[in-house]
Amino acid sequence: MMERRFKQTYRDIFKKIKSLKMFSGLVIGMTVFSSYSLAQGNTTQIFNIQPNTMSEALTLFAMQTDSQILFSPKVVENKKSMGLKGEYTQQQALEKLLAGTNLAITKNGEKVFMIVSSEQEEEINAKIYMGDSEKKRYRNAVIEEVRVTANKREQNLQDVAASLSALTGDDLNRIGAVGAEDYLAQIPGVNYNALGRGRSPIIIRGVATGSTTFSDQQSTTAIYIDDLPSLNRWGAWTNTDPNTFDIERIEVLRGPQGTLFGSGSLGGAVRVINKKPTALEFQSSVDIGQSFTQSGDDSSSLNAMLNIPLIQDELSLRVVGFTRNDGGYIDNTLRNEKNVNSGETKGGRLLLAYTPNDSFKLGLTVTHQSDIVDDGSATFRDDVDGGPYEFNGILKAFSDTSMSIYNIGAEYDYGTIKLVSSTTYSEREVKISRDYGQVTDAFFETGLVPGETFHQVTDDVRTFAQELRLSSLGEDNLHWTVGVFYLEQDIDDSEIWTSVHLDDPIVEGIYLPYITEKAVFGEVTYTVSNQLSVTVGGRWFDNTFEFEVPVFEGLALEGSFPTPLLEEKSNSFTPKVSVSYYAAEDVHFYATISEGFRVGQVNFGATPENGVPVSFGPDSLWNYEIGMKSIWNDGRVKLNATAFYIDWSDIQLGRTTILDNDLAVSYTDNAGDAISKGIEVEAIYIPFDHLELGTSFTYNEATLESVLDGVDLTPGSKLPGSPEFSMSNYVQYIVEDLPSNLAGYFRLSHRHVGEAVSDIINEDHLFSDTYNAFDLRAGLLYENYEVAVYVDNLTNNDAITSRYNVGVDLDSWSTFRAYRLKPRTIGLTFRVDF
Repeated sequence: MMERRFKQTYRDIFKKIKSLKMFSGLVIGMTVFSSYSLAQGNTTQIFNIQPNTMSEALTLFAMQTDSQILFSPKVVENKKSMGLKGEYTQQQALEKLLAGTNLAITKNGEKVFMIVSSEQEEEINAKIYMGDSEKKRYRNAVIEEVRVTANKREQNLQDVAASLSALTGDDLNRIGAVGAEDYLAQIPGVNYNALGRGRSPIIIRGVATGSTTFSDQQSTTAIYIDDLPSLNRWGAWTNTDPNTFDIERIEVLRGPQGTLFGSGSLGGAVRVINKKPTALEFQSSVDIGQSFTQSGDDSSSLNAMLNIPLIQDELSLRVVGFTRNDGGYIDNTLRNEKNVNSGETKGGRLLLAYTPNDSFKLGLTVTHQSDIVDDGSATFRDDVDGGPYEFNGILKAFSDTSMSIYNIGAEYDYGTIKLVSSTTYSEREVKISRDYGQVTDAFFETGLVPGETFHQVTDDVRTFAQELRLSSLGEDNLHWTVGVFYLEQDIDDSEIWTSVHLDDPIVEGIYLPYITEKAVFGEVTYTVSNQLSVTVGGRWFDNTFEFEVPVFEGLALEGSFPTPLLEEKSNSFTPKVSVSYYAAEDVHFYATISEGFRVGQVNFGATPENGVPVSFGPDSLWNYEIGMKSIWNDGRVKLNATAFYIDWSDIQLGRTTILDNDLAVSYTDNAGDAISKGIEVEAIYIPFDHLELGTSFTYNEATLESVLDGVDLTPGSKLPGSPEFSMSNYVQYIVEDLPSNLAGYFRLSHRHVGEAVSDIINEDHLFSDTYNAFDLRAGLLYENYEVAVYVDNLTNNDAITSRYNVGVDLDSWSTFRAYRLKPRTIGLTFRVDF
């Protein structure tokens, strides 16, 4: 049965991806096969294969091993092998012959081995366990290998000498992820402070001085969409939260990524990698969802994908569209409105790929997404003020974020070197309002009447980014990547805060930052032996931050403080060194030292004669970590663990100066140092074929160590936004032999999050709850159909995930707000793939 299943799988795939003429060319690559030990055995032998064409190298390998290998001439056309000399197992030898190419080995239990492209490998792996009915594969017999590009070249995740987690498209589907809050809960060392879609900061390893997105400083976590750094260098007031439908994978890199990814990745980086078109076959998918939140409005979603081979094996088009309506669940008691925090997400992607041969690839990607949130998700902090899902905000804290990305990517394989170019242009438009009603009334006695106070920030950002890099291919002992990067970001921001009871605006400002970044970067990995390798890398950057504030005035400022065009220049070098040691083939120990940074900026309203500096420089941190990545028990156990120590210096912090007229002027300066240290652990266990258990946990101490005089902060304070201890667990069970050719799965997830403080001031009322949350998901599969039901927040826990103080102390009005877990939500999804 298994023999027929594998043979039928290969026949089906090659019918779709090859013409009869191409398929007949397989006989050219056929030789004699010896035993299944090519993949599994540990027996070694001496190899001596000189550099040659890939076709000739594979033929020589087959002769020396007395083995049978199948490959198409087109697959290996123009491919070179650097040869092989030494003692290896057959599996190790074949992998080294294919190193640096997009070729992969596929095999079955009946001793048939094929050399295919990575695209064909995905096709085969997607079908290999489907059976006669082509059921979707949810069961893992062993831990699957995940390929990542965190080092700007494709590697097995377990071979990357850094703290890295990756979730594939299948992983996202299994957990029912629709946004960052869903998938980041699975990742150790990462905290997602849920304040609403597009408003929620991502904090990695405790590297943050605030727990909201509303800050002039660059974010400490970079968010990449393919090769584009998607966040503002100044005024990162909203976050990017891409729709997860039809995503290839998401990579979360913990620790600074200053070498390969540049500024803004002090704590780490999140990479969202879109699924690319395939010219091998027609594909389509439709996903429909409906959910019901307790005491809230219903939510719905519709996602669709269409992949069309325009020219067989050469030109393909992939079109993705999505829309989602999120029902609100917060009631506003002052405005007498229910379920005010509803939202809507719409968008799509268009991807065109041209691959005339195996050496050249050209791709065009157009992405658009808009996110609208009708009002904030703030609730009362204390029971005496109202219900857990009620609030009395004066203004609607809405946001409207729209982002369009245009990318042209090209790759050319020269045989021993690959050239990659990525050119991206993006436009990001944001309108956001904050609830300043209580603050307005406290200072100007305007009355707490909805609609009489208005606050809005408009953000218009245009970004151009170009990256060009060269990577080595096929060299046995030396792998390298070098590149250049250029970014230009033009930002137009305006702010207006008014009240109908006042003749003049409270604050009116126009802010015009203009940022350029230039960088040269590279990494070199030298393999000392089969067990030991050393990587050295670095990035030299040259940044310019220009800033002009033609309008900055209002009643709250007691005057006008425009800022003429000012400039802050900074350049430096951020290094990285890592050492990898393999105690066994699947037991990898590593140690890494790396540096990260974010850009310096200009202070608006600067008055150097009064001690307010014109600008402040970049802040940077050093990260020291040791880790282990391992696979055990014949591929049924995965255990990855990391210990880290971060030294953060010259932190960009707020300071205050009192002028001669007793006016207080706030500004930013490089004014403090902090330490973050901890451990991160990920583990997966497959005790038998149908059951999978997973856990991850983090222990993280992040504290402010010292500050300069005049900074109103206390050394020893906890850095905001991250708990000391957090944990995520799941149990997943798969059944593939249900009646009527059905398959089913069941997944129970749990997360434990300790208390975290929302402000670096560390006042007692700013700490969140410690809580546990459970999610349940179950589904049935039949051929290419899937239906799933789920319950999020199974126990309907209303725990407070963060607490904030709006900054005004009034006895007559609650000045505190909180954010809570979303109430129990029951949902249903239906998906079909063609």
